[in-house]
Amino acid sequence: MIPALDIVSLALAGLLGMAVGGNNLSACCGPLIGSGMVNRRTGILIAITGYILGLALEGPKLFRVREIFLPIDTPTGTLSILLASLIIFFGGELSKIPLSLSKALTGAILGVSIALGTFNSSGYLALILAFWFLVPLAATALGILLVGVDDRLSPRNLWLKLSLLKTGLLVVSFLSAYVLGSNTLGLIAGVVYNQTIYATVAVGLGAILGTFILGRRCRGPPPGLPRPLRRLSGCRLPRR
Repeated sequence: MIPALDIVSLALAGLLGMAVGGNNLSACCGPLIGSGMVNRRTGILIAITGYILGLALEGPKLFRVREIFLPIDTPTGTLSILLASLIIFFGGELSKIPLSLSKALTGAILGVSIALGTFNSSGYLALILAFWFLVPLAATALGILLVGVDDRLSPRNLWLKLSLLKTGLLVVSFLSAYVLGSNTLGLIAGVVYNQTIYATVAVGLGAILGTFILGRRCRGPPPGLPRPLRRLSGCRLPRR
């Protein structure tokens, strides 16, 4: 029988999964829907497929974050981690500031670990912090490089170029959802230390519900997308 505190933790994990599923739908599939390449229902199906496959296939790899920082089974600590992350998430939503839920979860795990006196993995923490600092810089450089390469490509075969862009957009949308499933959703499921199977199911169901319920307003690209990218996401293939 699952203890009452674990049931509450599973419910919180499901709520976090719901928030991730709905909040990231526009980032994953907004350009697909906004461009008219797929309808809203198909875009949601692509996102859900990516979420669930990422969570099932790669998500368990993220369980080690909890195991390294907090190797003991503490129901109160689990509840504290999930509740703190949920509060941070809603605080970011209310203030309209983009926040990383995976960072909030990692910080909450670290805080509980320090409070309980179990933190002894400074090397692993340094590795995480280094990646958090370097990855945005690398992504910025790649974005500049790819836009520069696109500007230099000859527009003589416009049909081929737009076809490649549309195909690439479809693949990238699925992979974005897959990464969210493996990274963020996997990290959420791994917080519930002794109920990871139940947590994985709860998080997966929450992500599906969130995609349908919270992602209902998805009509196109994310609001913060620059205008050139909005125009690109809305372009249609010319008719032959």
